[in-house]
Amino acid sequence: LMVLTAFLAPIIQTHDPLSQALIDRRTGTSVEYLFGTDTLGRDQFSRIVHGAKTSLYVGLLSVMIGAVIGTSVGISSAYIGGRFDLVVQRFIDALQGIPGLVLALSLVVALGASRNNVTIAIAASFIPRMTRISRSQALSVKQEDYILAARAIGATPLRIMFRHVLPNVMPTLLVL
Repeated sequence: LMVLTAFLAPIIQTHDPLSQALIDRRTGTSVEYLFGTDTLGRDQFSRIVHGAKTSLYVGLLSVMIGAVIGTSVGISSAYIGGRFDLVVQRFIDALQGIPGLVLALSLVVALGASRNNVTIAIAASFIPRMTRISRSQALSVKQEDYILAARAIGATPLRIMFRHVLPNVMPTLLVL
């Protein structure tokens, strides 16, 4: 319903979401204003309908970016191991030490307030969780016999990570 509302926003809106009608300030729900108006007389229903598009953009894109980066870093950290794993995990520990909301707000302040910067900030706060969970799952998958068999037939580490480890880690990541 939200996706449909976002795509049909220009058709569904009852007024221009940015136009002000100071005479109609703080009007309650009525036939003309379905959700009423705000302190500047803007139609709340139209603003909500148009806001759905922005919410979907930021929500879906930030989760996709965070999931792709976090999963890639987590799987490669678990598969490569050694000092690389140690350095990556200390960095992730530092990021997890900062509350997600504080991290996102700090990034928005540093980058500036825009839709893309908010998306980046939310994605950055999502990356540590995805990295931690994908790493833990990849560590258990890495010990399986089919990984040893893939190594034995000469598969490259990149192929093993993305053709054998990733598909077996995916169910857990989709839940997250």
